[in-house]
Amino acid sequence: MRTNLNKKAAYAIAVVIAAAALYATSLESYVLFHSMAELFSIVIAAGIFVIAWNTRKFMPNAYLLFVGIAYLYIAFIDLAHTLAYKGMGVFPGADANLPTQLWIAGRYMEAVSLFVAPFFLGKKLRVVPVVIAYFFATALLLFSIHSGVFPDAFIEGRGLTPFKVASEYIISLILAGAIIYLRKKSEYFEKPVLNLLIWSIITTIASEMAFTLYKDVYGFFNLLGHYFKIVSFYLICAALIKTNLKKPYESLVHEIDERKQAEEKILKLNRVYSVISQINQTIVRVREKDAILSEACRIAVEYGKFRMAWIGTIDEETLLVKPVAYSGVEEGYLSIFKEISVDDVPAGRGPTGTAIREGRHYVCDDMEKDPRMALWSEEALKRGYRSSIALPIRHSGKVIGAFNLYASVPGFFDQEEIHLLDEVTNDISFAIDSIETAKKKMEAEEELRKYREHLEEMVKDRTAKLERMNRLFVGRELRMKELKEKIARLEKEGGKVS
Repeated sequence: MRTNLNKKAAYAIAVVIAAAALYATSLESYVLFHSMAELFSIVIAAGIFVIAWNTRKFMPNAYLLFVGIAYLYIAFIDLAHTLAYKGMGVFPGADANLPTQLWIAGRYMEAVSLFVAPFFLGKKLRVVPVVIAYFFATALLLFSIHSGVFPDAFIEGRGLTPFKVASEYIISLILAGAIIYLRKKSEYFEKPVLNLLIWSIITTIASEMAFTLYKDVYGFFNLLGHYFKIVSFYLICAALIKTNLKKPYESLVHEIDERKQAEEKILKLNRVYSVISQINQTIVRVREKDAILSEACRIAVEYGKFRMAWIGTIDEETLLVKPVAYSGVEEGYLSIFKEISVDDVPAGRGPTGTAIREGRHYVCDDMEKDPRMALWSEEALKRGYRSSIALPIRHSGKVIGAFNLYASVPGFFDQEEIHLLDEVTNDISFAIDSIETAKKKMEAEEELRKYREHLEEMVKDRTAKLERMNRLFVGRELRMKELKEKIARLEKEGGKVS
């Protein structure tokens, strides 16, 4: 805002200096002042035509194109007026009447053009017929002045004629009508442009009023009228520049900026998507927790182009965050800060401790300005860290650590990227859960296998014992049978003897 004020002040000073210089010129030679003032207006009018003509294909409405064409011919009549001015000596024998007639002719053309121009708003302007029409109108006016048909406007010794004075009032009324007509078509203009056009017409009216009051072509009101004319032409030119040059240029710059931002946004998102894809592939391929955490950090730096990435987990005994994996430009950063706490203490109020304690991501948009980074900012900035995000990692729903990413520019992380990075840590958390579940399952299966083996051993042992006992029982039975048979034989043999 201060810069804008300085620019406006400098501009105002330049205008005052230019006006003062012109006035000083008029004191030395009014003819020189008149020539400079008119040539300045002529250059502006020619510039209006050049801008309008060369930007006609991009013009939002036909009003300024029509006015631009009109001002080319107005500039031509004003040039004739300048050359015919009293004291120039370009037209021998001509008095002050000729330049005054040319002045009135030019002002009529200007007033009528400004009154008619709003008619073409919202319509396609046929340029060639307009150029031809103005050519013949200009030729007709010049011919009428040269042939004496055009009424006298100034008589030496008497001053302005009634025709000249009346014409100035008629021209002013036409210009007032142009303002009314223009305001009715205000929807075709931006407010700043409309204001410039209206003030241009108002200063033209002021110029005409000044020219009704002078009696000497070198007088004060003649000088004042030329000041107003310069301002009027300048305001028209400013409106044209704002509409046909400044606004399209600003729109183009804005579009380029938006496109660059969109490209940067797409590039950043593609990097994050690459991180998600690579980490998910790692999760499918790798079944070791530590390996996944190390790979996640490597992928974040390699594919996400982060300055540094590290993962820390909570030490259950000390309740401090212990780095377990990192990648990128670390340069001893993690070894300097060994006591990152999860409690609400100064050492735990940084991004990592906050994310773990609150169970949600924490974004540091600018490490230099974020008060939570007070303990770490100096060392972080030395290593090129400018913004960061800490994302909680969970196991079975409980926060066990944080995934920390560092970017080399402030304000790197926006909502869409944060959402995607939240998904990344959710995937890592899911992988940890899966690995731990699989590990527990394997441990349970191993226990079950061992238990089965133990049962099998017990069964084998019991079976062997039963087999041994069975053999003992069978042997006993056989021996008993043999014994019974022997006893029976003996009894039988004893009976025969007796």
